Parts: sequence; C-alpha cells; structure tokens
Amino acid sequence: MKYIAIPIIILLLGCTSEKSAQADIHTQVSSLESIKATYQVATWKHNAKGAYAIIFDDYCMNAQGIQDHAAPEAEQRGLVIGFGVVTSFCDAHEWQRAREMIAAGHEVINHSHTHRCGELRSPWCVDVWSDADVDMEIDQPANLIQTHTGTRPGFFIFPFDIFTQQKINHLRAAGYLGSRTGEKQKLTAANFTDPFTELNFDVKFPVESASSQKYGLNEYVDVAIAKGQFAFREVHGVDDQSWGRLTLEELRNHFDYVQTKVQSYELWVATISDVIRYNQARRLCHLQSGSDHQGDWVGITGDAPVCHAGVALSLLFSGSSGVQLNDSQGALVEPVNGTYSLLTGETYRITNQ
Repeated sequence: MKYIAIPIIILLLGCTSEKSAQADIHTQVSSLESIKATYQVATWKHNAKGAYAIIFDDYCMNAQGIQDHAAPEAEQRGLVIGFGVVTSFCDAHEWQRAREMIAAGHEVINHSHTHRCGELRSPWCVDVWSDADVDMEIDQPANLIQTHTGTRPGFFIFPFDIFTQQKINHLRAAGYLGSRTGEKQKLTAANFTDPFTELNFDVKFPVESASSQKYGLNEYVDVAIAKGQFAFREVHGVDDQSWGRLTLEELRNHFDYVQTKVQSYELWVATISDVIRYNQARRLCHLQSGSDHQGDWVGITGDAPVCHAGVALSLLFSGSSGVQLNDSQGALVEPVNGTYSLLTGETYRITNQ
C-alpha cells in the first residue's frame, strides 16, 4: 500500500485559545518526519468542554455512606469516584468493599494511617504528625492498601488538607502522581503541569459553614464546562455521621446532573489519577507514523513511561473520510463524539474503508 498522508487533529489537554493551539501545532509538526499532519490542541477527552473528579474522604472512619451509597449510585450512572482510605480504621468488610469498588473502576486513595493533622492548627487541630512520621502516615498505609486490595495508591490526600513542603517532597520521591495540595475554592486550569501544586479544589462544607464553600455541587460542574477547566470536588460521606456529609437526595440529584452532562459530551468524568495521566501523556508523548509490509500505521509514543502505559488520548481525523483505524488485534476503533481513543504505546493501522 502506498503511504497515505492525512491531516490528523489530536485532541489533547491544554488549549485555552486559538493562539496557544497554533503554537502547539508548529512545535509538534516540526518534529514529525514520516507524516504531514496538523494538530489542533483541544482540552479534554472525547472533546468534552470541561472535566470533573470527585473524591470521598474518610473511608473506614465514619463515612460508611461511601461504600453504601456513593459507589453504587455512581455505578448506576456509569460514573467513577475516588475514595480516601484511613487505614488504621479499616476492618475486613471495608477492605472487601474496597476491592469491589476498585473492580468497578473507582480509585483507592491514600488518606494517611491515623488522620492526624499535617501541621499544628491551634486550637482545632493539635494532634500532629511531623515530617519524621512520613513512614507511618504515607508509606505504611500505601503498603496496607496494596496488601489488602492488590492496588498501589498513586494519589494522596492530607487529612484536613494540612501539609508541609517536606511531606510533599516525600510524595514526589515515593513516585506519587500528585496530591490534593492546590488552592481551595478554585478550579484547575486545563494546562496544569504540576499535580502537587496546581490541582485546585472546592470542599463540600456542612450547612452551618457553607460560606467556606464557594461553589454548589452542580454549579462547580457548570463553571468547569463554561470555562473549559477542571473541577476537583472534595466531599465526605453520605447519610452517615461524617463531617460535611451529603444527604442521599443531594447525592442522587448531583449524580443525575453530572450524568446528563457526560451524555451530552459537555463533561468528562474520571478519577483524579486518570486526569493527571492524560495531562502527562499530552505533554510528554508525540505522534509517530510510518509504513511497513503490512501498510501504513500511526501510534503515540515517547520517552516518558506514560507514553507506553496505555493511556487513552482522543484523536479526531480531519479531511480523510476514506480512512479508518484498526488496533493491534485488528478491531476497528469506533469513534466517540467524533473522536478516536488511541492508547499510548500501541500501533494502529490506517486502512481504506
């Protein structure tokens, strides 16, 4: 088969203006040797307008509504959540439910071993773990989570969102993807580069402290869609005794709303680690193409580990209606909202329809 030169538009993270998109086009095109392509950098997976991740804190403490309500309600709507585990409180049943939630696509997150404060905040937070306690509060719970679930957590939540720079440095050195250590009452820009300092979030507070919460649950999603940004929500339990708990009605109404936005491709809902990985792949990987005895092929590759880790990036093919993609097993890549999800590190064949 003769080589087919086709323009390809890769939908990646990080474009907030036409000017920045064109800058990315020129940078990427100059590095391609075997294919003539133009890139228009978009924002989120499947060309969604905004992105959203929600984490439920204090699993195994007093937030049993996570396993009883939050996970099942999310699954009924095709959504995913994150749940932060405080390992010193977990019993056998909670570990079993954790395994089940992970199998359903939810993300297990390290929320420390004892849920003590990361730094003194007198008079309300005085039980403190020091920088010397990182083995107990970061490493030990990670090991316990892996032992009981078979999954190594890649994200960390500091109890009370209190931390020190030394603790963040330990997370970086330990290979974590990121931590919830950005600014409160804000959204995160689509082009964030440091998931330890730039992942902003908003907290669901109790009714009596509502002034500390900037956005309502659905409002936060709406603003993310309107601005093309990432909404990162912190909540706790549901219809239980946890702090700032949601009612079951609040949860269902919110998840119903989020589901409609996902179905209209206005919103991409993912775990926090998947958002980070997608962002990393966009920044660190590149398109490669060529021809061999089987025909023409394309793939996304690069030197970074994420470029070989099977992270799905969304692509839109433009100007070549007679072209289709097949994966390494020969299966046709079906479009979603006009885009094609290609896994980093995998080769796809270009064939005429």
